[in-house]
Amino acid sequence: MVSCEKDIPLGNEVFKKKLVINSFNRADSFLSVNISESVNILGIPSSSKLSGDAKVLVLKDGLILFNDFIKVDKGNFTIPFKCLRQSVYELQVAFEGYPSIRAKDSVPLLDPVFEIDTLISQLNGHKLIFELNDPVQRNNYYLQLFAKGKQWNGTDSLEVTKALNYIADDKIFISNLLTISRDNSFSLFDDELINGNTRKMSLKIDNSDLYRKGFVASEIILKLSNVSETMYVYYLNLLENTHVYGGPLASTSRENGNIDQGLGVFCFYSNTTRKVKIP
Repeated sequence: MVSCEKDIPLGNEVFKKKLVINSFNRADSFLSVNISESVNILGIPSSSKLSGDAKVLVLKDGLILFNDFIKVDKGNFTIPFKCLRQSVYELQVAFEGYPSIRAKDSVPLLDPVFEIDTLISQLNGHKLIFELNDPVQRNNYYLQLFAKGKQWNGTDSLEVTKALNYIADDKIFISNLLTISRDNSFSLFDDELINGNTRKMSLKIDNSDLYRKGFVASEIILKLSNVSETMYVYYLNLLENTHVYGGPLASTSRENGNIDQGLGVFCFYSNTTRKVKIP
């Protein structure tokens, strides 16, 4: 912002604190919520986690599943009910000093069906080819790669798993600055071009990501998630916006996810994982 005045009177409403909900829930698992507060551009995101008592209401398919006060510990709380597939859940949270929030999303029905076809060694890296069997139902996919191996510190080693960058140049992947123009550790795509068929896709991995700073990879893990429409749109928005202070929710953004009167996202996914040894 630019002004001829030294002080710009913005008012308190511009930086009014809101609840930030980050709740990514896997099908058939307990409903888990991370809750914090939004901060302005001069704030410190790491100090925004909340603790205390919150009034929580959870509806499943329009019927009350949970309605009680719950203890929030360092920004986290869990509702001990599993997220059932094809059900619609609504979350309402009231925390003293903040506007009450409300969010709703549905749990995907199916796990992705795919198999790793082959891992091909190339001059400067590897090409991972996998085959996706897309069902006739509409699905939105979120793809991640991980490298599992040993992290060496002198003569000592520790087995670790790290997010693995790759290039996905298939036309079905969402084209944006963070998936096509450079390496990234996740990609988004829908099934409009697959349309219930089987399709092979390839991912390119550079050796510099498999062997770096004392880390030697022995296995590649491909995790493919079937995500709700809410989660799909949320990640599209993240890809289109610049990350600030390590996360897009550290300052006010034009995208607030699906949290009414708050920020963040309340969403669901199902996933399948496959592994392949590095020759």
